[in-house]
Amino acid sequence: MTFDQKIENLKTFLIEIVRPSVGEYIRMHNPVHFDEWQHNCCKQLSIVVNALLKEILLDTESGYIQVESWEGLFLDVVYGRQTKYNHCWVYCSHPDPSKNLLIDVARNHKENLVILTPENAFPRSHPDYARMIELDRRPLNVLDHLKEKEYFTGKFGKTFMRDLKKYMKMQILLSASKPKQVENLILV
Repeated sequence: MTFDQKIENLKTFLIEIVRPSVGEYIRMHNPVHFDEWQHNCCKQLSIVVNALLKEILLDTESGYIQVESWEGLFLDVVYGRQTKYNHCWVYCSHPDPSKNLLIDVARNHKENLVILTPENAFPRSHPDYARMIELDRRPLNVLDHLKEKEYFTGKFGKTFMRDLKKYMKMQILLSASKPKQVENLILV
């Protein structure tokens, strides 16, 4: 399998399995609160993707050396209005900068991204991101967050991750439409 095919499989896994599974799992536990937040769970997705990719990328021969979660403050047009909002994403570093990955699968109003990019920056050439202005950013300490209760479910992070992995496994097994390649990506 080529590097590009592996990235495409990873993108499929993150967007078609992880993203909806996190949202569905959170909504099952607290539908009213999740609806109040308009289904926004970027911090949870960033932490989940970070934890999964540390297993998938760092424990293999992929060459990736670091997986980081980030939280930033942005100014952008959202549903026709100039809006300031916070948002979280993941950046994976590789010794070959052309293989660095920017992963943002928590967008409700833009295309979700799993892209190769040498810098931890959103693509200004992409029409969805051309007018987005980053005002601030800071790294998220995923290990600290995994020791805390998850916001919507009230479960501690490690319990949340364990239960979410079981839920994702079931989603993969129950859905014949999911590509078989993703079954080997997760759930150690």
